[in-house]
Amino acid sequence: LFTLVFDYGERGVDPQVPPAFTAQNSWLARQDPFSLYNYGFEIRLHRLCRPVLMFHHFPDELGEADPLVSRLLLVYDENPILTQRCAARTLAYEGDGYRRAPVNNMMPPPPPPPMMGGNSSRPKSKWAIVEESKQIQALRYYSAQGYSVINKYLRGDDYPETQAKETLLSRDY
Repeated sequence: LFTLVFDYGERGVDPQVPPAFTAQNSWLARQDPFSLYNYGFEIRLHRLCRPVLMFHHFPDELGEADPLVSRLLLVYDENPILTQRCAARTLAYEGDGYRRAPVNNMMPPPPPPPMMGGNSSRPKSKWAIVEESKQIQALRYYSAQGYSVINKYLRGDDYPETQAKETLLSRDY
């Protein structure tokens, strides 16, 4: 009946051009790819969902092509440090795949997209992109599994990356 498509930029991101059902391009890479280390292996997040598309699928009633019905446009503030979603906008389409027709030759202006709150992710000039060490990545993995980090030299809350090798892990069962 319906097909919901999570598009990663393969169909274009221009809000004025209605996307087709089939992808025409390769997906767009995000500026801030990162990895998760759940379940003992790396899960690389390299894509960013751009729009979410809903198509009708009634081949007997509507013909061969699946027409676009609704489109959720996701707008991001992208940079190499952190990408944040800043707005979301819904567009409705008629059965022919184009936006709703104007009434009395006047199209009402679309409402502004709701803005998402939060702090700006723009880095200051003194910031630098730092690669996380393998030890810190391992600590993040074990903390997500329920382990507690113990500094065996009891140096307090200051825990620089160089001391990651001096760490014991404990877990309550």
